[in-house]
Amino acid sequence: MLYRNWSYVSDFERVVVIVEDELFIQSMLAEGLRSSGFKVETASTVAEARKVIARIEPDAVLLDIDLGAGPNGLDLGESLLAQSPDIAVVYLTVLADPRLAGGKSRQVSPRAAYLNKRSITSIESVLRALEAVLHDADVSEFRNDKTDAGITSKLSNAQLDALKLISMGLTNQQIADARAKSLSATEALISRTFESLGIDASAGANARIIAVRSFLASGGMSNVDEI
Repeated sequence: MLYRNWSYVSDFERVVVIVEDELFIQSMLAEGLRSSGFKVETASTVAEARKVIARIEPDAVLLDIDLGAGPNGLDLGESLLAQSPDIAVVYLTVLADPRLAGGKSRQVSPRAAYLNKRSITSIESVLRALEAVLHDADVSEFRNDKTDAGITSKLSNAQLDALKLISMGLTNQQIADARAKSLSATEALISRTFESLGIDASAGANARIIAVRSFLASGGMSNVDEI
């Protein structure tokens, strides 16, 4: 449902760039924001977004994180925030844990909003998050990476990387080779990973299946080719 009489419309036209590769979602967001008084530009890739942003210098960007091969939305958003103290960033993603994004950056700035697409029921929640970041307000209400990270929040970065590789079907030896670690160290890491997830490692192949299901439930398998 699109809200056409949103109360946050300002006295001047603010500019937002939507970076989303799913065209239906992109068009729905654009329609909702335009109906609420924003000037909207769109892009489907990071490269395209950089060109649009350089041309119009927007007040805010709405960024999908998984944008295909190459830099992702998190990489772009965090670089924008580092370069400009004034730009507002809202991430829109199915990834409960931003560390699942891969790419160069796994950290989310405290100035940014992070919304799980599965939790969005209307354009209103996106607009509220956008207004919060535009006004440097408290964004804790709009940080689903803090509230919805689920099982992966229990894992260290090394454990999360191991879980990604398990989900890709790699054996313990292949995981060791990919991480340039010894087999014994890798087996110990995987054992600790299963323990953190509450999985009985003695279950063998079943333990790996349960771990993969847990990983997928958190939105995993996005950008796993970038590990």
